[in-house]
Amino acid sequence: MKIQNHFEMPLVAALLAVISGSTDAYTYIEHGGVFAGLQTGNIILMSINLSRFNFIYVLRSCFSILIFAIGVIIIKIIQRRSLSATNRKKLVIKYELILLIIAGITAPWVPDLVTIGILDLSAAAHLQEFKLMRGRAFNPLMMTGNLSKVSNNLYLTIFDHDQDAKRILVDTIIIISSFICGAIIMGITTSFTDEFAILITAIPLILILFIVQWTQDNDRQNNN
Repeated sequence: MKIQNHFEMPLVAALLAVISGSTDAYTYIEHGGVFAGLQTGNIILMSINLSRFNFIYVLRSCFSILIFAIGVIIIKIIQRRSLSATNRKKLVIKYELILLIIAGITAPWVPDLVTIGILDLSAAAHLQEFKLMRGRAFNPLMMTGNLSKVSNNLYLTIFDHDQDAKRILVDTIIIISSFICGAIIMGITTSFTDEFAILITAIPLILILFIVQWTQDNDRQNNN
């Protein structure tokens, strides 16, 4: 399948998954057991803490859910602007990069809720803008659907010898593995750098911009 947008390349999708795993691991480890992106997890944590009258933790979860929702609206507003898909995605990556750098620099000196809120905005942008890989729906943040996709396409690959399903299976395994790697990297990094660890997620974001620009330049040269 021909990739219509350079942001739909598997390598870019894998880097997006690394960022997702890293960000959620970071907020959970460093900022009170709250997820920046996995809002289903926050709803479960909120409900458990509500049942135990741990209202401070309920507030953390509710705040994360609210700011995430606001973050989605911000990206919806950006998506209504007259920008090409590639330019819009570049803008969103730069927006995320700024948010992550602000969060990393200020984290040691501001309340947890501020850092959580900043990273919620970043995670919302991540989920709302980047939804396709090779022209097919993909999710860099929620792994439950990806696990279901692995099982379904594994079945089709084994029993129906479906080559398209085999390609989807491999791509989805790469996404899940990348998400896990991101969480592992953050778990290790926080042991040495504590709250500054989130700054490491700037690396894959910059790599995405570089890869997309390099690919675009190559395409232009080949078309000339």
